[in-house]
Amino acid sequence: MRFDVNGKDFSRYIARGGLKFQKFKVSSKDSGRDTQDAKMYLTVLAQKHKITVTFHPLKLEEAAEVFSTLGDTWVTVTFDSPYTGGEYSCRMYSDDLPATFLMERDGVQYYEGIEAPLIEE
Repeated sequence: MRFDVNGKDFSRYIARGGLKFQKFKVSSKDSGRDTQDAKMYLTVLAQKHKITVTFHPLKLEEAAEVFSTLGDTWVTVTFDSPYTGGEYSCRMYSDDLPATFLMERDGVQYYEGIEAPLIEE
């Protein structure tokens, strides 16, 4: 499974079952349900990818790499898309990047609960 962010291979950090793919439609402002006959009018301007990435527990340095990369306003994400049936690359942004301290073992800190929503430009 290919999952690169700004040219860095992040696939090794992803939890098992940790990629949730969605596509959503961006509609024009005049789209919606007519209040007279309840008919739906829809003008689709584009379809975009959204990926929710869940990471397995990461060491402090690994978490810092993930957060410093995803903290950029825009990132280029290249991944195998179930929608296109092959490799897809696009600019995406992320917000709400949580992390929970898990434990410290042998002087190494671990963090869990790291999840990133990535939304196509």
